[in-house]
Amino acid sequence: MVTFTIGGVLFGALLGMYFRALVLAPGILIAVAAVTAVGIGDGDGPKALALIVIVVAASLQAGYIAGSVLRAMVSAPHVSRVVPTSGFSTSA
Repeated sequence: MVTFTIGGVLFGALLGMYFRALVLAPGILIAVAAVTAVGIGDGDGPKALALIVIVVAASLQAGYIAGSVLRAMVSAPHVSRVVPTSGFSTSA
């Protein structure tokens, strides 16, 4: 389950950095399908499988938010703190 959670956060961060919010729903559907297939193959019970699916969907969303914030921080314009001065000097 830890592997799925870490993978979900990383995959969500990649989605958040490069795509808009509309890509999150198909990403969650693909992840849920993959997790369900692996869980059934491993013989997980329905309760364990439901828990893993919920955790992976939540980790994808958390990663998406982190990736979106990172993209906003990287692409934000640099604000200069230098005060522009006129060509006139105030000293006598």
